Amino acid sequence: MNAVYIAQNQRDMKILIVTNFNLGSNSVGATNRILELAKALCKYASIKILHRGSNIILGKLKFIGYRSMFPFNVSSWVSDAVSSYVSFAFPDFYRVLKKVIVSADVVQVEMPYLFIPTLLITKVLSKNPLIVLDEHNVDFASIKSKINGASSNSMFTAGTLPYVFLLEKLATKNADLILCVSQNDRDLLTKLYDIPENKLVVIPNGVNFYKFEMALPVNNLIFKDKKTVFFHGTLSWYPNLEAANIIVNYLAHKIPEAMFLIAGAHPPLSLTRKIAKTRNVRYLGHVKNLESWIKASTICIAPILRGGGTKLKILEYAAAGKPIVATFKAVEGLGMSNKVHGLFYKSVNEEFVNGIRSLLNCDQLVQELGWNAKQLARRYDWTLIGKKLYETYCRLTDQHV
Repeated sequence: MNAVYIAQNQRDMKILIVTNFNLGSNSVGATNRILELAKALCKYASIKILHRGSNIILGKLKFIGYRSMFPFNVSSWVSDAVSSYVSFAFPDFYRVLKKVIVSADVVQVEMPYLFIPTLLITKVLSKNPLIVLDEHNVDFASIKSKINGASSNSMFTAGTLPYVFLLEKLATKNADLILCVSQNDRDLLTKLYDIPENKLVVIPNGVNFYKFEMALPVNNLIFKDKKTVFFHGTLSWYPNLEAANIIVNYLAHKIPEAMFLIAGAHPPLSLTRKIAKTRNVRYLGHVKNLESWIKASTICIAPILRGGGTKLKILEYAAAGKPIVATFKAVEGLGMSNKVHGLFYKSVNEEFVNGIRSLLNCDQLVQELGWNAKQLARRYDWTLIGKKLYETYCRLTDQHV
């Protein structure tokens, strides 16, 4: 796109990002995507972010907060598990949204849960911005994949499916543009909701490539002489928790010569108790210097069995030049090839175990797979992805009436 054209639009375009997340709390995959895309976009446009938190100015980003409660304390009786589903009911959301939406050229709504309320406000105010739905995954399919057995969590999850399907269908039908994280998700959305293909564009998840490539290994004397196997993720998210349990219950016992490191916020007590009793597993907590822990590890793994979208952790491991052992589910949508960018398996079984062992015992394979993964990760740098998204907005706002 012409540099003069970009510069002209940079002076004019105002983008409002709407989310039900509190972007001031510990980061998860979804909030990472929101923040990194916003940082990349603010090089070209004016960005405001409406979030469930406080008013903050961070560099060129302006965060505008709304209260996540009624006059009484909603948080005491609405768990994190349902907060996404009830965000539309927070009165303060509407009060603040009406103030900030009036000047927006583009309104980018994160996930389907606040899309229809946001659309209705634009109609009430007789505004006509480009309304964009950022689909971090296909929510209906992702949530459906988490149903496992007859546990209370699974029964609750199953109960939400009709609601999620309806919200996602309405959001996709009414959006001017839908952002998908992979071609896989694009195809699934088209099939599931019968969406015209020209409404969908792939804006993949990314990585701060330079940050992970140039990170210095953490200086930890405890693990200095051990071969370490690293995994991280928010442990209140079931696919990550399931993966952590697989590490503790299965992989650690199969490979006693390795030290398994698990990082991430919000682990249940049942997990930390099991880790404390397992000789070759350590829980690191929520680590701020994530890139340094990854860099210090021998290999990285992702025994993920379910979920949707694409996994940012895989791109982080790749950007750090680490060899990856993962399920095909963990690397789907990223264009990775087995035995080229890592060792990938259909499930976590004896073959998966042997894949870890082969890397622990072959430095040449470690170097080869790590190098290939890093070269692939280069094209997922957030700067490149943000520029592509901005150019898409320039083109569509010119056409939008």
